[in-house]
Amino acid sequence: AADTLRFDTAFDRGWPDFCDPIPDGLCDTDCYVHMRKVYDYLIQRDGLKMQKFNVGAVNQVAMRRNAAEYPSFSVANITGNGKILRRDGSVRDLYAGLHDAKRLNENGMSLGLLVKYGPFSFYSAGDFSDTPRLLDCTRLNVEAELAKELDPVDVAKVNHHGHHSMPTELVAALRARVWTACVWDQLHMTADTLEHLSDRTAYPDPRLIAPGVFSPLRRFEDAGRDYLRDIAPESFDAGHVVLNVAPGGKTYSIIYVTADDESMRVTGAYDFASRATCKI
Repeated sequence: AADTLRFDTAFDRGWPDFCDPIPDGLCDTDCYVHMRKVYDYLIQRDGLKMQKFNVGAVNQVAMRRNAAEYPSFSVANITGNGKILRRDGSVRDLYAGLHDAKRLNENGMSLGLLVKYGPFSFYSAGDFSDTPRLLDCTRLNVEAELAKELDPVDVAKVNHHGHHSMPTELVAALRARVWTACVWDQLHMTADTLEHLSDRTAYPDPRLIAPGVFSPLRRFEDAGRDYLRDIAPESFDAGHVVLNVAPGGKTYSIIYVTADDESMRVTGAYDFASRATCKI
């Protein structure tokens, strides 16, 4: 990918020394060494600019063209390095006192974003999920803690590609009209995650679950499960999920395009009004 793609700027949770929050001498550094080689190569070849992802920042990830024409567009950095952005603007370290290689999970270090455009909002936090054992031997669900700091959104990308993630607390907080997971593994979007996403006790509103693929084997194994009613049938044939937000952010669409070839043939489309512009 590094040989064919071109980027002007890259954000990394650990740049430049990869010692936050774990000093690199305390953990396996093979991954960090590899990524540093990739970055150094792209810096030399393309002039890539590197930035450390700053939790709490707004518009560190910013529009590059005509930003002044979109004053309602913003990107907030809400998770990174085990820290989360709180409602009051402060940053909480969920792993305080646990900064050693045996207690940290890379998933909990994931970068998270909240994108807003007019009334539209979108949540994405990578693999953000973990249940670290605290010093008193209890476990902390980092997703449930993040849920306390979030308001409802229109579209949410499912954490950890739907693999044993998205506890009820987070589902109830986000209340997404659309849940998407862009993965290609039939073991992902596991049954427990789908049950959380479809749970009407978390919130009663209608919802669409839009994975990239939901295989025949899964449909056979999961036959009779309530969550099947919410899954986009276009995913049964596999496809790419495209989110398109209309100018102004008042409406948006979820579009499936074929993955059989590069024709971009549309196999299904769903239109929605953004949460802040419709009655719920």
